[in-house]
Amino acid sequence: MQTSTTTLEPRVGASLGAPTRPWAPPGASAPTLDEETRAIVAARASLPHDPTGAAALLRDHRARFPAGRLAAERDALLFRVLADLGDRAGARDAGERFLREHPRHPSAGAVRARLEGL
Repeated sequence: MQTSTTTLEPRVGASLGAPTRPWAPPGASAPTLDEETRAIVAARASLPHDPTGAAALLRDHRARFPAGRLAAERDALLFRVLADLGDRAGARDAGERFLREHPRHPSAGAVRARLEGL
């Protein structure tokens, strides 16, 4: 008996009989967004057992994708990781940069509050 899997991922051109590819936001390059996402996921996965490695992955992401679609999420996460590691100077720099570059991001309030405690 054959089984099939159903994907809930939207496909571009699927209803037109055209070859399909994963959906990407307008103006985003799918491979770049995929690469960015993989890098963030890898950093999050390493947090519990290797927070220093997670910070290195996030810094690498910033070097590779300085204005990437996931820049705000990366920068907020880097701030949190550095603060958790006790790197007060690094966390302060990362937090101030995050607030300067993403002042209206939903994480801005939490970053601002934690910065006050450093």
